[in-house]
Amino acid sequence: GSSEAFVDGDEVEPQDYFERFPQQATELGRLLGCEGPAVSTILSKPQEMPKFSVGDRLDDFDLLTELGKGAFATVYLARQISMQRIVALCGGVGGAKLAEGLQQCIGTDRLTLIVNSGDDFEHRGLPIWPDFDTVLYTLSGTANAEQGWGRAEESWAVQSEWRRLGIDTWFQLGDRDIALHLLRREWLAQGWSATRICAELAALFKIPTRILPMAERAAPTRVLTDQGELDFQEYFVHRRCAPRVSGFRYGGAGQPAGAEAMTALADEQLAGIILCPSNPFLSLAPILALEGVRARLRRTRAPVIA
Repeated sequence: GSSEAFVDGDEVEPQDYFERFPQQATELGRLLGCEGPAVSTILSKPQEMPKFSVGDRLDDFDLLTELGKGAFATVYLARQISMQRIVALCGGVGGAKLAEGLQQCIGTDRLTLIVNSGDDFEHRGLPIWPDFDTVLYTLSGTANAEQGWGRAEESWAVQSEWRRLGIDTWFQLGDRDIALHLLRREWLAQGWSATRICAELAALFKIPTRILPMAERAAPTRVLTDQGELDFQEYFVHRRCAPRVSGFRYGGAGQPAGAEAMTALADEQLAGIILCPSNPFLSLAPILALEGVRARLRRTRAPVIA
C-alpha cells in the first residue's frame, strides 16, 4: 500500500512514513520495545537501535543465521518459537518427572506426550492404566510425591474391606484410584476410544498438555522368565521381580500405533522427539514395537533425543 504515498526508491524520513502507516510503527515499536514517536527517533538515529546477533531471541523468533546486511538493517534467517513442537515418548515414574519439567519449560501448547500402555491390565474388573495414571497425577500435581506414583492424600477403605472379606490385595488400589478406574470402565462400556478417554481425563485434571495413548487396542507386555511367561504386573508387583528374566513379548508388535500418535510424530514443525528416562525394555520398547513408530523416528528431520 505504500505506493499511494511514496515511490519505491525514495528516501523517506521515518516520521513521515509512520505518520502515513501508523500500524507499521506500532508493530515495529512492539519488536523494539518502544512506542509512538520513540520509533521514529530510534530509526532516525541508527546508532541507537538495538543490536541483534545470531543466537538472540527477538519476540517469538530465534535468530539462526545472518543472511545479509543493508543500509537499513541486517537480515536473519529465524525460527518461530511458537511453531516448534516437542513429542515425548513416556512411561511411568521417570518419564512422568521429565514430562512435568517439559510442561513447565516449553509451554503446554507445544508439548505432546505419547504414553506406554503395555502395562495396562484389568484387576477386579477395573481397567488400570498404570503409566498413564502416573503421568496424569504427576502433571496435575496430585501424585504422591514420596513414592512417585499413586495419589496424594489417598485413603484405603475399599482395600481394607477386600482384606476383611478374604480377597487377595496384592495389587494396591486406593479409593481415589478406584474412582478413576470406575469412570474409565463406564466410558469404555460406552464405546469411548483410549484417545478420547485420555483427553477427557486430562481435561478433568486440568492438564493442558496433550496426552495420547500409544495405541487404541490392548497391547500387553509379557515377561519371559524361568517361571514361565508372565503378565507384567504379575511379574513386577505380585512376584516382586523375583523370576529370572530372559526376554519380553510385546503385545503391540505389528499392530498400528494410535492414529493421533502417528500424526504427532509426522509433524513437519517438530523441534524434537524425546525418549523420556523410562525403563527401555518395559516402557519405551512397547511403543517402539508398534508398526511404523521406528520408521517415523528414522525419517523425521527433528533431532531424536534419549
